[in-house]
Amino acid sequence: MASAADNIERIGEKLGEKVDKVEQGARQAASRSSSEFRNLMADVEDLLGRVTHINDEDIARVRARVEASLGKARDSVSDGTRQVRERATQAATAADDYAHDSPWTLVAVAAVAGLALGAALSRR
Repeated sequence: MASAADNIERIGEKLGEKVDKVEQGARQAASRSSSEFRNLMADVEDLLGRVTHINDEDIARVRARVEASLGKARDSVSDGTRQVRERATQAATAADDYAHDSPWTLVAVAAVAGLALGAALSRR
């Protein structure tokens, strides 16, 4: 039979892995959807709107390439946001499943954490 310390360590490892995945996805989505990126998109769209009436063939080719790039960038931001939501949902589901499968282990972890926090605060 595994000791309480082993169970606590396993819990910490499992939850740590899930949290790491969620944090990684959140960082990626945040970098993709920063306000600077949105401002750049707005500026480029504004620029494209201003050159729409120009009938130069080179400008039309560049405008088409920029519009395609903007579409890909929007899709990338949407995909990143979707991935973060999915990973957060998976982590929450995994934590919930584990809590239902091993409630007494989590009670023990919470008790140990409470004792440690109480001991740390009482020393101040």
